[in-house]
Amino acid sequence: MCLKPLFPLVLLLISATYGNCQQPGADAAADPPNVLFRDAEALLGEQQRIGNRLIALLDDPQQPIEVRLAAADLLGRMQYLPAVETLIRHIELQIPKYEGIRDNPTITRPLMGALGKFGDAAVPQIVDTYVKSRNTDVRYLLVRSLKESKSAPTAIRYASGLAAAKTETELDKQWARYLVEMLGGPPRKER
Repeated sequence: MCLKPLFPLVLLLISATYGNCQQPGADAAADPPNVLFRDAEALLGEQQRIGNRLIALLDDPQQPIEVRLAAADLLGRMQYLPAVETLIRHIELQIPKYEGIRDNPTITRPLMGALGKFGDAAVPQIVDTYVKSRNTDVRYLLVRSLKESKSAPTAIRYASGLAAAKTETELDKQWARYLVEMLGGPPRKER
């Protein structure tokens, strides 16, 4: 008798939670294509907004190193392609208190890991930067990122193409051939 006033409230709570208990994706098949397209466009816009903000954090020298490395990791996990250039640029992040340290794992590992999450999609930019760079530390870290991301086979094919290209300078071709060797490709004398 005193439960009668609670009955509508219980019924309301049960009906409100009913949709939450369904299997994930159960209603996805019911969505018309235009709803899916709209949702996908919204998701792309949100990814671009967040990706650009994370790039800005990574680029900001005023941010603590932990914040910058967290931004790099998230960019890699999102596989936000516009971030590849920024991650390459920061692969040898210069932090004053670590001046003179070639490979500080607390800094370079997260950056190489973030870059590696892009896999083969980042290979052209990594190889192009390697060939054009005159900084041996940057080259060393780029080779390590290619090896650790398991993108070496793709990088070997791409760098071999650069080494044979007619448009590259002779020095760039030499660096491309050297990269092929560093990644386990055939030695220069066999090509």
